[in-house]
Amino acid sequence: MLLIRVDGGREVGLGHLMRCLELCRALELRAVETVLLSRERGELKSVLSREKRMVVALPHDCPEVEAAAFVADIRNTLGGDAVLIDLPDDLSQEEYEAYAALGRPLIVLDDQGPAAQKADLAINAIAHPDHLGDPPRGDGLHRGAQFIALDKAFRDAEPAAAGETVRKLLVAMGGSDPHGITERTLEALSALPQEIELHALLGPAFKDQDSLRERIEKSGRPVELHQSVDGLPQFLAGFDLAVLSFGITAYGAACLGLPAVHIAHNQGGADAAYAFSRLYGCSVALGKHDEVEPETLVEVVEGLIADPATRAEMSRKGREAVDGKGLERVTDLVFQLLR
Repeated sequence: MLLIRVDGGREVGLGHLMRCLELCRALELRAVETVLLSRERGELKSVLSREKRMVVALPHDCPEVEAAAFVADIRNTLGGDAVLIDLPDDLSQEEYEAYAALGRPLIVLDDQGPAAQKADLAINAIAHPDHLGDPPRGDGLHRGAQFIALDKAFRDAEPAAAGETVRKLLVAMGGSDPHGITERTLEALSALPQEIELHALLGPAFKDQDSLRERIEKSGRPVELHQSVDGLPQFLAGFDLAVLSFGITAYGAACLGLPAVHIAHNQGGADAAYAFSRLYGCSVALGKHDEVEPETLVEVVEGLIADPATRAEMSRKGREAVDGKGLERVTDLVFQLLR
């Protein structure tokens, strides 16, 4: 059995949770039981209610050291051969020691703190400024886009068409968009030619859909809204260009060869988007949302629209960087540790 400590919600996004769910499904095909342990957040209920697996709700305000004690209780009650941790913030030394004291192999995902060098297995798929320097050290540390755990449907989907013209443009700001980036981005992009279709993908924790619709109607610029679509890879592949928040979906877009402009919810995301752009060349990173001027966004998007050769190169590089087999690689590494 694998105990998975993961969080998600309106403020921290749903990317960590969604990739852990993919990992659960892949491990269960190999007869590995999984238990999710997550903080109590109302917006997670709609996601987790569809999952036929055990979910343990932790108090929403408990410090992570105390969360480790809850994990220990679950281990003592249900068992558990290893513990996997996938949290928005790096574990501190104290938090790492609390989990290490459980006496089970420890796996961490996208943790740049002390746990990255000390855990039994560390997988850092999300780009980070540190990745621009020397290669990693230590047999237990694996990093790079080849380890991004995407639904295998991304690997199997038809890629986005790298055409001469941009006909459809997508705006997608993650599972919740707590900072209202979608609205501001659509307002800025309303200056684009009318023949370019604007679409917005709203995540399952997006709360202001009615307000957004009202503002779109008042603007006079048509925008088609989508929420929680089925078949995300096929949906994304239908666009020529995207403006995305930086997260797991950014890797899915790269896998499909969809050129993207990235806006980040926080400084950590901005740093990761910059590293991703530098490492793989399939996107343009604009920075943290409150530091991106509308004029800059429009200038960058218009430049890409007018430059099909650059978009085609971005598409090619994205598909080279993210081959869609990351979930298999992560599953293999975790399974080997559990054997």
